[in-house]
Amino acid sequence: YKVGNWQFAAGRDHTNLGAWNTAYHHGTWLQPTIARPRALRFEDDFGVLPVHWIGAYATYTKPLTQGSIIVNAAVGNGRGEIVDDILTGGDIDDGKAVMLRVEAADVGANNLRFGVTAIGESIPAQPATIRPALPDQSITELVTTAFVSYRGEVVTFISEGHLVTHLADGDRWNTFDGF
Repeated sequence: YKVGNWQFAAGRDHTNLGAWNTAYHHGTWLQPTIARPRALRFEDDFGVLPVHWIGAYATYTKPLTQGSIIVNAAVGNGRGEIVDDILTGGDIDDGKAVMLRVEAADVGANNLRFGVTAIGESIPAQPATIRPALPDQSITELVTTAFVSYRGEVVTFISEGHLVTHLADGDRWNTFDGF
């Protein structure tokens, strides 16, 4: 639903992580490389990022003299019992994942986009039969992404960095990937 500078959506969608996941999500024959970047593999292809989202979005676009600032907020189902479990029918806990994305589009040059995304959620505890690492421990997950892209007629440039931080039982693990 779109009204004025606002847009609202709900359902299953592609997570607004950066430039690639929104531009080429299922567009293998459109993407400029042979395969998806490793950081953005689908959940069932050993991907570590939540590239699919089931929930509701609200997006506000603020026009500028040149370009626009786009702010996107979302709430949705979090991770499932295992990393490739995309929860389409509900969540496995009472909490929801939340996402905030801020992007500048066409600011400084046409077709130039840059921005950041953050996703936070609490992953509920699972028994050792489901999650042998950290059994019976809830995990706090924070996914942060920074990106810049330029898609022109002659040259295309996309760069993204993804940091996934997990906190559990007083310990912290960071996973970084980028392209």
